[in-house]
Amino acid sequence: MAGFTLTEVIVAVAIFTVVILASLMLYDRGNREFKAGVEASNLQQNTRVAFDKLAGDLRMTGYDFDRDGIPVGSVGGSNAYQQPDEQFEYIGPAALTVRANFDYETENAPCSVSVTDNCDNGREKTIESVQFPLVTTANDEIVTYALVPDSQTSIPAGCDTATNCIEFFADTRNPRASFPDAGHGGLDERVVQIRGVDLCNGGCNNPPYTLYRFTLNRAQSDFTTGDNIIRTPLASNIRSLNFTYYQDAQGLDPLKDVDNAVNVSTGATIRGLGQWTIANNLNLIPERTVRAKVNSVRVTLTGMNEAADPSYTDPNETVASAVHFRKYMLETLTAPRNIQKRGMREQDTVPPGSPTITSICTGRCGIVFITFQAPVVSQTRGAPDQYKIIYGIHGSGTWLGETPTFTSTQGWVTGLTPNVNYDFAVVALNSYGSNTSVSMAATPLNATKPSPPTITSVSNNLANKVRLTWTRPRTDASGSFSCATPTGMPSFEMYGYKVERTTDLTGATGWTTLINASALQSTADTVTWDDTTAVNCTQYKYRVSAVEYCNTNAAFNAGNDINLGISTPAVFATAGESQSGLAPVAPSDLVVNQASPCPASICAVGLSWPEVVRDTDGNTITVASYHVYRRRVDVSPATAWADVTAASPTFTISGGTVAYTDSGVSILNGEKYEYRVTATQCGHESDPSPVRLFPCTFPAGVVTTPVVTSVGSFDGSGTSASPWVFSSGTAGLHVAIADPTKVASLVANLYNGNAFIAQLPNPGSPYNFSWAMSAGQTYRIDVVLTETGGCVATYTVYAEEAAQGCCLTPVANDSTVISYSSGSNYVDIYLKNVCSNALTLQRLDLTFNDALTPGGTKFDTIVFPAANGGSNTVTYSVPGGSGTSIQVTPPNGAGAANQTATVAADSTTYKVRVTFSKTLNNPTQPLSSITPIYRRSTDLANVSCQIK
Repeated sequence: MAGFTLTEVIVAVAIFTVVILASLMLYDRGNREFKAGVEASNLQQNTRVAFDKLAGDLRMTGYDFDRDGIPVGSVGGSNAYQQPDEQFEYIGPAALTVRANFDYETENAPCSVSVTDNCDNGREKTIESVQFPLVTTANDEIVTYALVPDSQTSIPAGCDTATNCIEFFADTRNPRASFPDAGHGGLDERVVQIRGVDLCNGGCNNPPYTLYRFTLNRAQSDFTTGDNIIRTPLASNIRSLNFTYYQDAQGLDPLKDVDNAVNVSTGATIRGLGQWTIANNLNLIPERTVRAKVNSVRVTLTGMNEAADPSYTDPNETVASAVHFRKYMLETLTAPRNIQKRGMREQDTVPPGSPTITSICTGRCGIVFITFQAPVVSQTRGAPDQYKIIYGIHGSGTWLGETPTFTSTQGWVTGLTPNVNYDFAVVALNSYGSNTSVSMAATPLNATKPSPPTITSVSNNLANKVRLTWTRPRTDASGSFSCATPTGMPSFEMYGYKVERTTDLTGATGWTTLINASALQSTADTVTWDDTTAVNCTQYKYRVSAVEYCNTNAAFNAGNDINLGISTPAVFATAGESQSGLAPVAPSDLVVNQASPCPASICAVGLSWPEVVRDTDGNTITVASYHVYRRRVDVSPATAWADVTAASPTFTISGGTVAYTDSGVSILNGEKYEYRVTATQCGHESDPSPVRLFPCTFPAGVVTTPVVTSVGSFDGSGTSASPWVFSSGTAGLHVAIADPTKVASLVANLYNGNAFIAQLPNPGSPYNFSWAMSAGQTYRIDVVLTETGGCVATYTVYAEEAAQGCCLTPVANDSTVISYSSGSNYVDIYLKNVCSNALTLQRLDLTFNDALTPGGTKFDTIVFPAANGGSNTVTYSVPGGSGTSIQVTPPNGAGAANQTATVAADSTTYKVRVTFSKTLNNPTQPLSSITPIYRRSTDLANVSCQIK
C-alpha cells in the first residue's frame, strides 16, 4: 500500500499546527478574560465591603451620644455637667473620627442593681459618675477610619500630626472626669494618638494602602502615646480615601471657619485640634465649633487591582508605581440623621430649688466669676432648665442688672464698676418657676496685668496704608485671680488697644501714638487695623498695647496702680511699609513754559504737570518723587535721554500741580530740547509723560485771544477763583483757532479737582467741547493744543454747576432763604446772590397762600434794606389780600432813607420783610411763590428767577 509523500506529511503537520495554535489562542484569551473578570469582581467586592462599613458607621455619627442633654441638679454637693464629647472628634482629608452609641441594639437589657455595665440600650454604667450620671459612648465607640500604607513595616515611634499621626482630644477616663470642677476631681480632656497612618495632606502618594477601622480599647483610658488602639483592617489594595465636609445636608455649602469666611472643607486645618480644658471651659474653641458645623460628608474610596496589568495605563494616575493598576471608585454623600442633635430631659412640673453660691472670684477688671452648686432635684423640687446671675450695690436691696441665661453651674458677670462692693445671687429657672440663692458680696478690683498681644502680621504692599494683625492676650503677665479656675484672660476683660509708630527701626526713640483704646475698642480674638496715615515708601516700626478699662482710673486697680490695666507693648518684628507694589500712572499735561527767562541765552526752563495720585490699578497713592528727562533734538541723531533731576530733585507742589525749574539750559547756538517726566513710588517708575519741545514758537495766527471761552455759562470767568457757572447738567467750551491747518491735535482733559475723569477727544473745527456735570462739583479742564511743528500749549479753565439757571439760591437748596415762625406776623426773604457780579432788583413777584390767611387777612408792608448798611428803612405799603399775586417794584436809592435794590456779588444778607396786619398761627408760611426779577451789568435783558 502506497504511503504518504513527504509533501503530504508537511501539509498535514502544518494544518494540525494551525489548528492547535488557534485552540491555544482561544484558550489563552478565555483564560485572560476569566482572570480579568475574577480580578474585577474581587476588586469591586473588596472595595464595596469596606465602603459599606465606613458609610454605615458614618450614617450613625452622633446617634444617642448625649442621651440626657444638659444634666442638672447635684448629689452630695457635686454638680452634674454636660459631657465635652463631640459627634466628630477628628476631621481630615483622608481620616475622620466619629462617636455614636453603636451598641444601642445589642446592649438592651434593663439597668438594675445586678447589672454592672452595659444596659438600657447602650448605657455605660462603669463610665458614669456623679458629674456624668448618664453615658452612652464608651471608648470603643469612638471610631476612626484611615489608611495605612502597605510599605510600612512597623508603627512609627513618633507622631507627626501633619503626615502620619491622628491626634485628637477626648475624655477617655473610666469613669469620665472632664468637668469644670477641679475641687471634685475635674480634669482636662486627654490626648489620643493613632500612629502609622497616611493623612494624605498632599495627596495619597504611597499606594497600595489598607483601610483600617481604629477603635480605643474599652478597658483602657490612656491613649496618649498610641497605645491601646484596636486596629482592624477592612480592605487591602486601596488606592485612596478622601473626605470633603459641608455645613449643609445637600453638600452644596463647603465647611467654613468660625467667621464663615475661609473654606476648610478638607479639614486639613481643623483636624482634632481644640482641647477642652477646665481653664477654657466657657470660651470659644474654634476647631470644636467648626467640627460642630459639619452637616454632611462626601466620601470617595478608590480600590485597585491586586496585580498590575502591563497592557493597561491609567491616564489619570499621578503615582508612577500605580499607573498599570485598574481602579474602582465608590462615592457617596452622607448626611447623618442625628448630626447636631442632643437628647432631651423629661420636663418637670414643679419649680427648681435654690442654688448655692460656692465662690466668687475677683481680680479682673470689672468682672467676677461665680461658681455655684445646682439645686437638688426631688419630688417637690424640679430640675432647672437655665440659670442667671443677678447683682446690685451691696446693702441696697435692689438688683441693678442680670446676666443672660446659661446652663452651666458657673458664669462670668461683666461690665461692673471696679472697686464697688456688689451683692450677687444665682437664679435657677424652669418652665414652672424660679428660685434664688442666698446673696454673697464681692468687690471687683483689678489685680492682674494682661500679657502683650501676640503679633500675627504686618503688611508692606498696600497702597497708602499698613495693615497690622494681632491676637488678643489670653494670659496674665502678673497678678493673680482670687480662685484657681478658670485660668487665662477672658476676652471680655479687653477694652481696646493702643497703637504706636516710629520711623526709628531700632525702636529706641520717636514713638508716636496713632490711636488709643477708646477709639480702637475690641474684644475679638483676632484684630486687624489699618494705619491709613502711613506715607508710601516709608518704613515704620509698630507696637501694640492691650488695654483694659481699668487703665482709665487708678482707683480701679489694686494699690492704685493704673499700669495694671495696660500690657507691655508688643513690638512688630517686621517693619511696615505702605506701597501699592505697582507703578504710578504716567504724568499728564506736561507744560514747558515757553516764556522761561533766558538771559544771555542760558535758560531756566520752567516745567509743570498735575500731581500723580494713582497707580496703574487705580489705587490712590502718594508719589515719592519725579524724574525730569531732557534730550537735544537739533542734532542727528538726537542725544540720549538724561535725568536732569538726578543731582537736584527739588520739586514744588501746590494746589495739585508739580513745578520744576531746569536751570542752565543753553540756546546760544540754536539748541532745541525735548522734555518728558516720570513718577516714582517705592522704586516703581511710571511710563513717561507726553514729550514737550523747548524752545517752541507757535506760528503766527494759530491762536487768537482769548483761546478758550465758555458755551452757555451765565456767570464766572473760568478761573479757579471764579469758575464758569452753568445752569444745566451739560457744560461746554469753545477754542478759537485762526488757522486750523496748523493744529496737529487739540484735546481737553477733564478733572474733578485733581482726579482725572476723561479726555474729551478732538472734535475738529470749530473746536467745541461739552461734558456732563454734577451739582456741587468744581471741574478743571486742561485744553492741550499741539501744533504741527511740535509746540504744545496748555490752557486751564474751571467750571461748576449751579443749583438753577440764575444767581439767586432757591429754597429747595437752602431752607434759610425764607424765615417764618408760626405766631409771628412777618415773613423774611433772603436774596442770596451766588454770582460774581452785583445784581439790581427790578421787581418782586409774590403770591399769597389763601388757605393760610383766613378771612381775607391783608398784609401791610414790604420793607427793603437800606443802602450802605444803614438801619433806617422806608415802609413800602402795597394793597392786596389773601390769594392775590402782586408785583412790587422796590425803590432804588430815593429819599432820605436811601433804600437800595442792589444785591451785592457773592452775598447772603439782602433781606426783604413782608409784614401782615395780624399774628399768623399757621404752621406753614403764607407765601406760596416768590420770584425776583433782576439784571446785572453783563445781562442784556431782565432775568426772572423763581426761588420758591
